[in-house]
Amino acid sequence: MNLGSSIGNLTITLMMILVFALGIVFTTTGQPIAEAKEPVVLKSWVFGVPETIEIWRMLSEDLEKLGIRILIVDQRDTEDIIKSIITIGQTCGNETKAQEIVSDISARMDRIKEKTQGLSQPKVLICIGRTIGSETLEDVFICGRKGFYNEMITLAGGINAYEGNEIRYPTVTGEGITRLNPEVIIEIIPDLRERGLDEKTVMKDWELLQGVDAVKNRHIFIFGEDYVATPGPRFILTLEQMAKAIHPEEDWE
Repeated sequence: MNLGSSIGNLTITLMMILVFALGIVFTTTGQPIAEAKEPVVLKSWVFGVPETIEIWRMLSEDLEKLGIRILIVDQRDTEDIIKSIITIGQTCGNETKAQEIVSDISARMDRIKEKTQGLSQPKVLICIGRTIGSETLEDVFICGRKGFYNEMITLAGGINAYEGNEIRYPTVTGEGITRLNPEVIIEIIPDLRERGLDEKTVMKDWELLQGVDAVKNRHIFIFGEDYVATPGPRFILTLEQMAKAIHPEEDWE
């Protein structure tokens, strides 16, 4: 599994989602034909993946030679995402729409905070990659205590089951997951349908870990939407899904 390349592709997808949300139209060359006062290419550092940075470095050099402006935005956490929406809106002459998007996101985040305040914080494990359908759980990539998903767990009212601080995406085995004993497991599979997978197939592997609380209590959730692996403006949809999964006892309607 090439985790770096997958995230690199999602970085580019992220920026297209945001410019369309702001009502900005781009040509196939990346040059805006509406709203912006001058040509702008949107550039994003998401996870600092070497492959992504090198691609953008080479692309930036070529575009700058053509006199095309490069806008760099940071997408490493929710605060950065919100700031980038405003920055892109200002740059492309659509600040009003950007403010509307930010206001909506902020209100929905406040609602989650209010509903989870004072509640217990279940231990949550987020799986972001593994071999599915092998009837084994080896080399499972999970979310560490650094980065976007760890913040999302906290905002949704949980606590990361993995306690290490050194590695952003550690790899664990089934035995390691048993020791962590998460109360909630969330598996991120943004290309679920494209890979011809269904939730039953995905769930079958987890049944091997009957000693884990999340498995015993059937608190395993599959997030298969395309936006769940993209730290962009639609992160609020993922956050709302996480809050519902972590705190099903609350009325979220």
